[in-house]
Amino acid sequence: MKKSLGIIAGIVIIMSFMSVGQCFAKLGGQVFFRGSWAALSTDRDEDAFMGGSENCNNKDGWGTAAGLHLPLAVDPFLKNDIMGEIMLSYYKFGSDEGDAANNMFTALIGPRYRIHLGKEGTPIHRFQPFIGVGMLFGVISPPSNDVNYLDIGVQPSIGIDYTLPCMDDLMSIGIDYRYSFFAHDVGRDEDFQSAGVYLGINF
Repeated sequence: MKKSLGIIAGIVIIMSFMSVGQCFAKLGGQVFFRGSWAALSTDRDEDAFMGGSENCNNKDGWGTAAGLHLPLAVDPFLKNDIMGEIMLSYYKFGSDEGDAANNMFTALIGPRYRIHLGKEGTPIHRFQPFIGVGMLFGVISPPSNDVNYLDIGVQPSIGIDYTLPCMDDLMSIGIDYRYSFFAHDVGRDEDFQSAGVYLGINF
């Protein structure tokens, strides 16, 4: 009896993986994980909460992010994809030395236009340039001299995605460049740019 149940469970698992693979080939979305270089437009040398640490005038940093690209519609004229992008990011500017770390957390939601090159099935079709723009929500730590830490903004992006020719097109790699413009409601300029690479899992 136990052996029969084990065989049945194994068949169900195998069929589940097969059905998941079929779903991956149809939906056209992506889960992605991104790593990036980042740089602030201005330093935080005048910010009292930075405590005079070495990070006050260090504008360079790094970031890590994860997100989703979800299919929304198809351009009726050029037949390109209109995607929805959701991305959560963490950035650290400066070094680990000093009393105060300069960190930022952002959440992005917006459209992304993905361009198809060449005919489907050709090598160039695996390269998919894209442009996007999204509404940005930012949290800075430590807060500004106004004791504010929440801000809103906009983030345009540009890049290219390449679908790897293996595992039934399950994986993609890509590069992108983004610039984050904020409303400066925190009492300072926290705009920054980033250039990153990402790994995508297609579904």
